Amino acid sequence: MWEIIESIWSSLAIFLYSLFLHGIILRFLRKKKPNWFINARKHLTLRYFIGTYYGVLGLYFIIRSQRGEDHGIYTDMILDILLILALFGGKSPTLIATLILIAGKLFLTHNYANELIYTFFLMGYFFVITELSQLSISPLQKFLWAKLSILPFAVYYLPHCLEIPLTLTTAYQWIIILGISLASSFLLYQAARFITLSNERIHELEFFSLHDPMTFLANYRAFNQLFLRSFKKARLRRQNLSLVLFDIDFFKQINDTYGHQTGNKVLQELSGLLQGFNFPKHSLLARIGGEEFAILLPKTSGNEALAISEALRLKVREHQFLQKETSLSITISAGIATYTNTNFSNQDLMKEKADEALYQAKQSGRDQVTCSYFLLMT
Repeated sequence: MWEIIESIWSSLAIFLYSLFLHGIILRFLRKKKPNWFINARKHLTLRYFIGTYYGVLGLYFIIRSQRGEDHGIYTDMILDILLILALFGGKSPTLIATLILIAGKLFLTHNYANELIYTFFLMGYFFVITELSQLSISPLQKFLWAKLSILPFAVYYLPHCLEIPLTLTTAYQWIIILGISLASSFLLYQAARFITLSNERIHELEFFSLHDPMTFLANYRAFNQLFLRSFKKARLRRQNLSLVLFDIDFFKQINDTYGHQTGNKVLQELSGLLQGFNFPKHSLLARIGGEEFAILLPKTSGNEALAISEALRLKVREHQFLQKETSLSITISAGIATYTNTNFSNQDLMKEKADEALYQAKQSGRDQVTCSYFLLMT
C-alpha cells in the first residue's frame, strides 16, 4: 500500500516539474519570439510541440509502469496528462499527446489485449474531456467532471493493474487510492492553473509597460528605448534613420464638442488605421502623448519619409471616423527629421528638429507635412 502511495508522489513530482518547465519555456518564448503567438501557423506548430512534449512525458510513465516496480500507478498520470492538456492547452495538443500515448501503449507493452482496450479508452477519454473543456461552466467544474468520467474505467482496469481485488475487504484501500488520485490530480490542476494565470499576468505587465493601453501602440518609454538603439545602429552602420512626429489637428475641439469618449474612440480607430498602413519593415509606431504619435523609419531617407507621411496624411483625411455613431473627418500635421550621418550628434537633437518641423506644419495651416531639412534651407 505504501509503495503505491510512494509511486503516486514520485510521479506527481515528475509531472509538477514538467509543468513548471513548460511554463518557463513558454514565458521565455513569448518574450523572445512574440510572433510565434501571433502568427497562426507558428502558433499551431507551437501547440503541436506542447502536445509532443507531454506525449513524451506519457511515454516515460508507460516505460516506468512496465518495470513492475511502480504497481501500475503511472496509469493515473497518463490520464492526468490528457486532462491537464484538454483544460489548459486545447484540442490540438491533446490529440497529439493522445496519439503518442496510444502508439506507446501498443508498441512498448506486451499484453496487447489489455492495451488495446486501454487505447480505445484513451480515444474515448480524449473526446469526453475535449468536449467538456468547451462547456460554459467553471474550470473547476470541468476538472471535476473530467476526473469523474474516469471512474468507470478505473473500476474495470485498475484492479488488474494494481492487483488489488475490488471487494468489501479492500474497500478502504480503494478509497485511499482514489482519494489520493483525486488529490494529486487536483494539485496538478491547480499548478497548471497557477502557471497559466501567472504567465498571462506577467505577459500583460510586460506588454503594458511598453504599450499604450488605449491604442496598443508602443508607449513613450518603448519609443525612447528603441529610438536610442536605432540611432546608435544608424550611426554605427552609416544608415539613414527618419523620425516622423504627427498629431491630430484641432483634437481638443473633438473632445469639447463630442466628449472624451468619442475622442478616445477616434484615437483607437486612428491606431487601427496606422497598423493597417503599409509602412516599411521594422518601423515603430508609438503614441507619445495625448494626440501625438511617432513613427520611426529605419533605413529610410528624408524623401522616402516625406512620401510615406504624405500618403498617410491623405489616407487619414479621406477616412471617415466613427461611421456607426458620429461620422467625423480629421486631419493630421507632421514633422520629419532624418539622420544622414552628418546632421545630428544625438537622438535628442533629432527629435527636437522633428518637433520644430511639426510646429512649423501647424503654424503654416495644419494638414501638411514639413521636413526639418526644408527648415534649414529657409
